[in-house]
Amino acid sequence: MLRRAMSYLSDRLQDPVNVTTLCSDLRIARRTLERKFKEHYRCTPWEMLCQLRVNLAKRLLAETNHPISLVAELCGFNEPEQMTVVFKRLTGVPPSTFRRAN
Repeated sequence: MLRRAMSYLSDRLQDPVNVTTLCSDLRIARRTLERKFKEHYRCTPWEMLCQLRVNLAKRLLAETNHPISLVAELCGFNEPEQMTVVFKRLTGVPPSTFRRAN
């Protein structure tokens, strides 16, 4: 179940994915999925999705010269500001600072 969920999330980083859609598409009860994620990954499915997106953003920021707005779009964030908030929460620095340091 967790492998299927992680594959689903990884394959759809750019899509507007949410936990409800994930559970529906995989035919898994939300509470069961959240419990399994907490047990195995020590985070919720939503937190994992954010981590995957930020990891992709970090790679794109380090390896390309794409504007931050395009990086946000390529990583599945609705707005660059949303990416900045999530990125800073998970890394401790905003995307622009991360890019300058790499």
